[in-house]
Amino acid sequence: ELNLHVLNDLIDGKRWEILANCLKTFRFKFYVQSTLNLNDLDSFRTSFWLEEKHWYIDYWNNCIFSLNQSSPIDIDIYQSSFNWFTQSEDTINNMYINQITIQEIPIKNINCFTHVKILDIKCSISREMILSMVDLKQIEHLSVLKMTDLLNFLPFEFTIPNVYALTIKQSVTFSMIQQFRSYQFEQIRKLNIDLNFDEDVIFKLLFYRFPNIEYFTYQSLTCSKDIMIHLIDGFPCLLNASIFIYRLPKDMKSNFYPNQNTIIENSHRLKKNNFTYRIRKCLDIQKSFSIDWWIAPQ
Repeated sequence: ELNLHVLNDLIDGKRWEILANCLKTFRFKFYVQSTLNLNDLDSFRTSFWLEEKHWYIDYWNNCIFSLNQSSPIDIDIYQSSFNWFTQSEDTINNMYINQITIQEIPIKNINCFTHVKILDIKCSISREMILSMVDLKQIEHLSVLKMTDLLNFLPFEFTIPNVYALTIKQSVTFSMIQQFRSYQFEQIRKLNIDLNFDEDVIFKLLFYRFPNIEYFTYQSLTCSKDIMIHLIDGFPCLLNASIFIYRLPKDMKSNFYPNQNTIIENSHRLKKNNFTYRIRKCLDIQKSFSIDWWIAPQ
């Protein structure tokens, strides 16, 4: 696979046809110095590219790249985003674009991506605008900045019915959770959140909001043994939990409770031989330690 910063004169399908003629696959991503015109892709629209090799080319945010079904593409949407294809839009959208990150609201209308599985939203945006970009019924993993951003998608079971993984980047607070009243996110199986305070109080609300969590990840300044046991007991379907903390609490040492009885005696779910755990130092300096739990299904 070629990843290069190139001059515009290298965007020539006929020249690349000579070099790639004997290849079965050809994957590349070229970052161009200046904006291309629509007809600059004409040399990639020949029978060699589209009919013989079935190699399709996309131009997005001053980047030209090949599209391959075995290597789905992730794209970022900015204010100035625009795109061109060498094949019909349906073919490209349905087969190759796997993840979209909405960094900013684009000024120009862009094509609707109908088979995106991962949607990462990093700005404030209306549901109507999102619907103009993606088919929400295809989304399996949704990532938002704040928990209140989820209000855009209620009820989940109708608006975004196939989503099972949810990431909330900014810290979840008590007041945020309260805004959802009695609503439950029953279809969510994977949850990734950030907590900085009042974990015990917030956990009680999370247990109700997300009753079917199997995989739970969260970041916190610190986390005591009691809090970890509380979350394992509170999520009845939990199979795996990863807790990233910035410092170890006073009741935790590097050997991390070699005597399992210390854990079992305070938990109604954890028993001998039905769980394991580890503590490890993270390479990411912003997340000093990771505590990982694996729990057998009930």
